[in-house]
Amino acid sequence: MLKQLIAWIAPPAEDADPRRVFYWRLTVSGFMGLLVLFITFAFGGVWHLNGFALASDVDTKIADAIKPIKDDVRLIKDEQTAQSGYLKQLVKSDFAARIDREVRARCSATTRDEKERIKSAIDTYQAGYKTVAGVKYDEPECDEL
Repeated sequence: MLKQLIAWIAPPAEDADPRRVFYWRLTVSGFMGLLVLFITFAFGGVWHLNGFALASDVDTKIADAIKPIKDDVRLIKDEQTAQSGYLKQLVKSDFAARIDREVRARCSATTRDEKERIKSAIDTYQAGYKTVAGVKYDEPECDEL
């Protein structure tokens, strides 16, 4: 098959039959015409056909397709930031209330074991408050409560 194709495209010998030369010229002309037609279509030479895709066209189409997704992600991120701030405030106020409750209990504690347990609980709550707020909670004095 390949040999026949090569023989069909290969130029004939110099002493070849004129009919063989004519068919060879016709074949080469046909291939050249197909090549010109392909190049015309490929490079946008035909009306309403753009030819090859330019990188800038592809980038624009991708950016247009991704824009709604980016907007949705940005909206979700903003909502998450707002909720995170609200949650942080809730956790801070919860730790502050627990520390205040333990300080009240410490003020009325009488035994050493009870005071140690309360101190341990306050230290745990202080560590949690510092993790959330970044600073240590200012414990109130007994007379402030």
